[in-house]
Amino acid sequence: MVGVIVSDSEKELLIFLVEKGVERLEPSITPEGIKYNNIDQFENWRETISLLNSLEEREYLTGEDYDRAIICPSCDSPHVYSRYACPTDRSIFIKKIILLRHEPDGYSGELENFEQKGRLVCPKCGKDLGSAHDKETWGPNLKEIGYSFECEHNGHRFERPLVVHYCPLCGSTFDYRTARYVPLKAYTLSQKTYDMVKNTADTEKLIKPIIDFLYQNELQIQYGFEIKGVSGSTHQFDLAATIGPSLLLIDYSFGDSQELVALLGKKLDIPGAEAALIDFFDNEELLNLGKVYNIPIIDTGKKNWITTLQNVIEKMKQVPVEKKETPRRRLWERRR
Repeated sequence: MVGVIVSDSEKELLIFLVEKGVERLEPSITPEGIKYNNIDQFENWRETISLLNSLEEREYLTGEDYDRAIICPSCDSPHVYSRYACPTDRSIFIKKIILLRHEPDGYSGELENFEQKGRLVCPKCGKDLGSAHDKETWGPNLKEIGYSFECEHNGHRFERPLVVHYCPLCGSTFDYRTARYVPLKAYTLSQKTYDMVKNTADTEKLIKPIIDFLYQNELQIQYGFEIKGVSGSTHQFDLAATIGPSLLLIDYSFGDSQELVALLGKKLDIPGAEAALIDFFDNEELLNLGKVYNIPIIDTGKKNWITTLQNVIEKMKQVPVEKKETPRRRLWERRR
């Protein structure tokens, strides 16, 4: 199915995720079904999983094993409780019996034999050994030496109970032999998704406020250029702006943090140039990484985007003309 065009609803979902800055979807088991973070607006969780699997097959999402779910074999619900049961009659009314020993006098017995009004008292010597409900208060000489289980219906004792599952939705009881045990995946947005969103977005409309601001500050703007770095490699940028001898190189991002990493590498190969990343989809991770990489993130969805860009322009204006060589500007070429 690789290469199959996404439907309008699938495209809408992917754009929604990118716009929200969601890079990863993780499942959780709830009474309403299996839900994924950030897309819990979908009522039918089975259709959601089918949609995510389909997008993974077409490489818009990358899936990885994340969890497992026990599914009711009768009604297909993941909202399942586990209970202990008697191996003889499968009754769930069993109790755990804890065996204790008071080491100074050697008395051993069940916890119930020690308990008196919420306290543990040695039946042999009468010493108070701590709270019956808080193991942290037990005396150092009181040891738990074992346990067993007892069926309250038939009195049968056993070391290991059965584990049975109960579905509150349909009332079914089942065990590991009949339960459905299904894998749950986490999904990460792939580069193919970011490329699709970028190719379908009206970037001219999105960057218009930024372009207007640059013009207002007397910067010259050039689109889609290639600039050769000191390594000899030619680097591509979405936008370039100059004021005097200063050069500002700009790339666009649609929530993809890899765009910032790539921009950092290109900036390091072009000494003296400033760099900024325009983020159209409000990715908080980009803002944090931008501070680490010393690359401003221009997000017109933020109130302070003008201040951020103005600070870059002021820095460019401080470069003395006589100390700024500009031979590289002759290497700019418009993309054809």
